[in-house]
Amino acid sequence: MTTCLIMFIALLFSRVIIYLQQTMKLGKLEQDASTITAGDFTVEMNISQPMWRLFKDEIYKKNVIDAGLKEEGGDELYSPALYLKKYLTDEVGRILTAYLQYKI
Repeated sequence: MTTCLIMFIALLFSRVIIYLQQTMKLGKLEQDASTITAGDFTVEMNISQPMWRLFKDEIYKKNVIDAGLKEEGGDELYSPALYLKKYLTDEVGRILTAYLQYKI
């Protein structure tokens, strides 16, 4: 009788553990699917020397050097490469947001 009770408890315990693992996995998948952002994707693009010079001479100079734009949480100005990443991310986000607002 005691052996049967122990076996029943072990079976019940294993089923509860399996159920919890499955529900946690589904919860993680649901949360992951609901928190997809533009930062979850990687884009590779070639930047030519004329494009880089144009960016540094016009956009970087106007937005960082002339305006004194500093890195988030820091006291230093953005480096050209880091600001290019921020600029492209902001521009793609702005364009996609405008597109979605127009389409919907």
